Amino acid sequence: MKTNSKFIGIDVSKKTLDICILSDRKEFFKIDNTSQSIEEFFTGNLSKKTTHYVCIENTGKYGWALMKLMPEFNCLFYVVN
Repeated sequence: MKTNSKFIGIDVSKKTLDICILSDRKEFFKIDNTSQSIEEFFTGNLSKKTTHYVCIENTGKYGWALMKLMPEFNCLFYVVN
């Protein structure tokens, strides 16, 4: 069954973000943990016709750039242990 939802899990480290996108298929990405890379990634991978659920691990200051930019994108955003 095709879904209009995408589930995005992000493993946060000091230098990189490991990203897994699940929908009707799986995609894996590794990007730099910088504001520019995060913005480019989400601008190119989010669709207005799809509901996006983004979950990141709480790693303190290493997730701040990501959390600062998330309100710009139309998605549901969760930070978990």
